[in-house]
Amino acid sequence: MVKILFIIPYKEIGPYVQEYIKQCAVTDVDFQVVDIYGTNEKVINEYQADIVVARGMTGYAFMRGRPDVHFVEIPVTSYDVLSAVNNLRKRHFIDRITIIWPKNIHFELLEEIFGISITQYIVENESGIEGLLDLIEEEGGSAVIGGLTVGRYCRARNMLYAPIYTTEETLERALD
Repeated sequence: MVKILFIIPYKEIGPYVQEYIKQCAVTDVDFQVVDIYGTNEKVINEYQADIVVARGMTGYAFMRGRPDVHFVEIPVTSYDVLSAVNNLRKRHFIDRITIIWPKNIHFELLEEIFGISITQYIVENESGIEGLLDLIEEEGGSAVIGGLTVGRYCRARNMLYAPIYTTEETLERALD
């Protein structure tokens, strides 16, 4: 039996993922759907799986820490980033946004569309987040966009933050 560990990007999407898995009616596959965040090696080593489906820093932590496991990335689409920027702009008048993500996101067109300045930092694990948030605050950064791990650090500091949500269509593609 193949064991698949699906790490949901945020709790609210869990029921949808569970329902989609049921509809697939796949045999000889054991799906485990979990909500974890961060890059803690101890947590990562607790899970037994043949395939891990994840995104963001937690996904990259599994790739690095568990080379014995096949990894399927839940991609972040342009629409996901556009939605996060729009979400912030609706709630707050801001002219600068920082994206924190473990790989490059092309955002140049968003700067032009929204008339804002966007800075991006590529961070593959949570060890550098605190120092990076210090730097963002020192430089006058007004808002941060990122995944769940980054969000928890931002909320602890009361920084403006918008999560990058994943669409149901993107989740289905990763599952398929």
